[in-house]
Amino acid sequence: MLFQSGRLNHVVLAGDFYRKVFQEGEYPAEMQQQINASLEINRDVNAALDVFHYKTEQGELVGAMDSLQQAFVMNELHPAVLGLERSLKRKIADFDRQLDRMRNLIEARDFASLEELLGKMRESVVDFDTAKPMAMVNAVKLESKMRLGKARLFAQQGNLEKAMEEFQAAAEAWPGNPELEDKALSFFNTQDVQSQALVEFDRLIKEENYREIFDKQLVFAPALRDDEGRQEAMKQALEFIKGAEMATEKANLLMVNGDFFGAWETIELAASKLPDDKKLNRMRADLSGRSAEFVSTINKARDAEQRNEKGYSLTWYVNAQRQYPASKIANEGIDRLSKQLLENEPPEAASKSDPTNM
Repeated sequence: MLFQSGRLNHVVLAGDFYRKVFQEGEYPAEMQQQINASLEINRDVNAALDVFHYKTEQGELVGAMDSLQQAFVMNELHPAVLGLERSLKRKIADFDRQLDRMRNLIEARDFASLEELLGKMRESVVDFDTAKPMAMVNAVKLESKMRLGKARLFAQQGNLEKAMEEFQAAAEAWPGNPELEDKALSFFNTQDVQSQALVEFDRLIKEENYREIFDKQLVFAPALRDDEGRQEAMKQALEFIKGAEMATEKANLLMVNGDFFGAWETIELAASKLPDDKKLNRMRADLSGRSAEFVSTINKARDAEQRNEKGYSLTWYVNAQRQYPASKIANEGIDRLSKQLLENEPPEAASKSDPTNM
């Protein structure tokens, strides 16, 4: 049991204790194998941590992180791993956060912030190679500029449909391109286009079709530039979709890690704010099949709560929490119903349960 649980130092101590108690010169065969394996793993852990300390001192945090991960995987309960200096842990944690932010900026295509972050990482982390992310940034920027060039040519030829396609592609490639707004004004600032855009925008707002507003924001932006009311409506629509996209990215990451319950709940919470969003609903339907048991339990809890069957609903929320302890829906449901049940408790029962009355 000690060996299987990773308590390798205890394995060695237990072996010595066994020989002392039973006055034997050698260990039993199976015990000998576990002791030898424990000693070997401990040596490997110490070696990995030595490399970790050296690379950290040299500012080679990529290699240091790899060595620390190796030591942790070999034996996370090793005293040297558990007692690692907080300052060293902080360095690795800060670097890991920078890597996460880099990935998020790449997904969001915020290349201005990404270039700034890569510059800081290049200065502080000696062995971090920024060549690949910078090459990707430059390639995407070039693609966006070329797309804008094509859009300009189509607009000059009067082919607004093709111009819009190229303009949209340029914006999707690099949303932060500073030339986008200027080109939008010059390409599409005609009275007819503006009138059509306003009519379509008002229709989509009425239908609460925020996804299409998001997809066509570059068409609407020039037409709305002098209309504060519509600008605010568009801003709110984009915020809704931004939240939905962030939820989608989070759900995809949870699915990669095998957490289908968490992925479904993330999309479920986002869909409660955008119930008619087709993208969220497709993803929710797919995840419902992969998380059928958990989804069924949550639905039973919700249905019972709507029928005001608070005790029955609470039971199902507790079952959902057991299936997925991190569930926000289940935990909030438990807190909400527990407070309601306590508030509705008869005074006599409350008096009897008060320990001061005993």
